[in-house]
Amino acid sequence: MRNVTTALALAAIAAFSGCSNSEDPGSSRNAPLRPLGGGGPDLILTSLTVTAQTANSISYSWTIRNIGDAPANLDGPTSSETDNVSVQAFLSQDTVFGDAGDSPAGGTILGLSPLGFLNPGESVSGSFSSGTFQDPCSFAYLTLKADWGESVAEVNEANNTLATPIGCGPDLILTN
Repeated sequence: MRNVTTALALAAIAAFSGCSNSEDPGSSRNAPLRPLGGGGPDLILTSLTVTAQTANSISYSWTIRNIGDAPANLDGPTSSETDNVSVQAFLSQDTVFGDAGDSPAGGTILGLSPLGFLNPGESVSGSFSSGTFQDPCSFAYLTLKADWGESVAEVNEANNTLATPIGCGPDLILTN
């Protein structure tokens, strides 16, 4: 009975504060609290385009959209620039982000604090160029993950990646 009472008391405190500290299986104990009722921000990548490549570099552009029902704080859980929302890319043999054998293709934070909020339905776009350890033409895909550091407590943490084929035609390869 005492455990039930404790659970009810914690639920009442969470309801009063508008937050829930219940955790999804496998979630981090230090994750920011989520709004009660399962709502919240949800970042997805809506576009990823390779804009240029050479034998040792790749450039790409991307768009992130908040499909959740609450704003996403792009400054992360604190005001520190080190936990701002970031993107990370890999060259890959398949469309799965971060597989063994994938080669880093750069990453960046979306900007410097203060970034503010990305409201439901809003998008933010950016681009990045990176030197690579592998010839991009030897990999079939560029994969990208939004919120690489998991700074935003999202409704769905599993939908933050996107892959695009890397073409190696003469129109995509630029020479230095």
